[in-house]
Amino acid sequence: MMNHLQFLLLKLSEECNEIGKIASTSIQLGLLNYNPEIDASNKKCLHLKLDMLNAIVHMLNQQYQFEYIPDCGEMNKVEVKIRKDLNHSIGLGLVSMNVPDKHWHKRL
Repeated sequence: MMNHLQFLLLKLSEECNEIGKIASTSIQLGLLNYNPEIDASNKKCLHLKLDMLNAIVHMLNQQYQFEYIPDCGEMNKVEVKIRKDLNHSIGLGLVSMNVPDKHWHKRL
């Protein structure tokens, strides 16, 4: 039998996996793709799953001294690394910065 901490960590893992799945679907069909089965766009689904992820982290912080606080310095380092990887991929011709509005922007 798992304990409460293990249960929360399991839920954390599940949400991370679901976020990955929705992100993959968004790559294929776009952020604005509407799924009638769940009555939401991929973008909305990602928002909901990120809220769930944050709620689980909050519970871990509250109950098990997880002590997670977003670190802007570390986040900036990650952004620099991602930009470096992006520029390398662009240089290899594998990524384009030309993102059609219809992939992410609702028309008025």
